[in-house]
Amino acid sequence: MARFKELKSILFRNLRDKYRLVIQNSETFEEKLVVRLSRLNVIVYLGTLVIALIFGTTYLIAFTSLKEFIPGYSNPGLTAKAYALARRADSLEQEMIRRDAFLHNIKNVILGEIATNAEKDSTVVKKDYSKIKDEKIREDSLIREEIENKEKYSLAPFNRSSSPISTTIASLNFFTPVKGYITSRFDPMRGHFGLDIAVGEGEPVKAILDGTVISAEWNMATGYVLTIQHTANLVSTYMHNSVLLKKKGDRVRAGEPIAITGNTGSLSTGLHLHLELWYNGTAIDPEKYIHF
Repeated sequence: MARFKELKSILFRNLRDKYRLVIQNSETFEEKLVVRLSRLNVIVYLGTLVIALIFGTTYLIAFTSLKEFIPGYSNPGLTAKAYALARRADSLEQEMIRRDAFLHNIKNVILGEIATNAEKDSTVVKKDYSKIKDEKIREDSLIREEIENKEKYSLAPFNRSSSPISTTIASLNFFTPVKGYITSRFDPMRGHFGLDIAVGEGEPVKAILDGTVISAEWNMATGYVLTIQHTANLVSTYMHNSVLLKKKGDRVRAGEPIAITGNTGSLSTGLHLHLELWYNGTAIDPEKYIHF
């Protein structure tokens, strides 16, 4: 024990021994700089310098652009640009596919290579939709029956001072075309003349009223489109369908499946139905007359 204490005292004494660091002129031996140091001072100074160098290096690597020169580190800006370029390339590829299809169809039209079989309708994809059920809400049927009975036995004269919309369209019982939620509302100021209704995949689209199909065709912008003429100069249009179940000239009933929802056409931004109502050639807001 005494030996250990003796060695310890010698070690501390050696660490605290003072030394002079003298810088002299080699010719005149004039002292230019004199520094008194000990072994302990040197250890403390060197340790502090090493810690400062480690901290400074870490800061430069972590918070400056120098880390980009170290293998394994990537530039976040380059990653974002690469992702944006990949998305743009994918969009361009899809656009080229659509243009090639369009040019191919134009070529067939010019060369007359179009099927002329009147019994076949190219806008209708023949698939088995026999499992689709035409489910009508019981409460809706009761409301219809009640209104029909009121109109049947009503002795009140027709109010000619009321507006045409309030006496015709508002008195009709519209059927909800699809089950979903509205993502974009009627806004004619920005050129949106209908409602966008997000739906699930494979949902049937149903007619809102009785009527006659006046158009069932494919359009590059709006995909498979079906238009129905109803009473009171009312027209309904259903866009972006994946399949049309009816063709031009067919009579349809309210609530009858007429198409399958889809995401067709260059203007489509997702799986949804775009519904438009036109009264006497003017677009009206479907949300005012149909409950979604």
